Amino acid sequence: MSSRLDARYDVVIAGAGLAGAATAFMVARARSASVLLVEQETTLARHSSGRNAGIVRRSTGDQELDRFCDEGAAFLAAPPPDFAGTTGFRRTGGFLVVTREQAQAWARSGVERSSVTAFARALPDYVLPDGAEILFAPDDGVADSSAVVAGFVAGAQAQGATVHLGAPLGQVEVVQGAVRSVEVGGRRIGCGVLVDACGAWSPSFVAALGAADDGVRSTRRHLLQTAPDGRLDSHAPWVWDHLRDFYARPEAGGLLLCACDESPDPPGDCKVDPTQAAAIRAKFARAWPRAAGAATMRFWAGHRTRRPDERFVVGPLLHPRGVQRVAGLGGHGLTASAAVGAAAARMILS
Repeated sequence: MSSRLDARYDVVIAGAGLAGAATAFMVARARSASVLLVEQETTLARHSSGRNAGIVRRSTGDQELDRFCDEGAAFLAAPPPDFAGTTGFRRTGGFLVVTREQAQAWARSGVERSSVTAFARALPDYVLPDGAEILFAPDDGVADSSAVVAGFVAGAQAQGATVHLGAPLGQVEVVQGAVRSVEVGGRRIGCGVLVDACGAWSPSFVAALGAADDGVRSTRRHLLQTAPDGRLDSHAPWVWDHLRDFYARPEAGGLLLCACDESPDPPGDCKVDPTQAAAIRAKFARAWPRAAGAATMRFWAGHRTRRPDERFVVGPLLHPRGVQRVAGLGGHGLTASAAVGAAAARMILS
């Protein structure tokens, strides 16, 4: 391999989805390091970051993740002046339909117990399962994940970061156990820190470096949007039913539905399984008959990439040195991205 470098940056971030874009923004705003953000696609948010349900949910059932989601949700609700754009955040509130044990464990500041009466007022056609407890998070809501990615990227550029789209990552050069350079779009780019924000591609990125497998995997999940229905309240809270394992929220006059399916799926342009549309409707037929019978406006699939314990992977690889991971946010990437990016930036800059 040639020792000649075409350029050099202190930090090279691979992947411009929510995790990578947020990290680029947070590192660049410190103005103490040169940043290159690279994305293999020619457009932003083409994969998982642009295919999620747009739900902003603070309470995860895991106190460690709740800390990230609280901080990230606050950012989405009131982004700082150097965030370039809009998050599209709307405060709708969110209901969690849970077991008694979950209600005891998940109730905390900002997540309150709710009555069946209050739930029925907000979602009058929803049929609750027997034994359900209800939590309500009044400050939760929805946001536009594609707009959030664009705002992070534009904000990073405004702070001096360089962004290359349509630039696939190639061979990584390791010298004496540390990353020295990486091939980006056919050019050799020297770097002090290489950041893995590759989403569904993260496991193969780590494997190519010879690093230990930490169990991060990508799975496919389907979403279905129903046709507009004038009887629906477009400002109603979203609902996440943990007893029957699905969630729904108003969207474009109809409902956005997800049956929380998960099946192993390799990285790439996540394709739909046509049978899953009927599976989604079958699940909702018992809980929300109106949703199950509405016409389909849109049906798509996206990846969720995470570890089995669902904890985020934010930190350096032990080998090779000089690699920072920002991976495994599956299911919480929109809500937690700003906080995860800030945590990664602190590690990188220290």
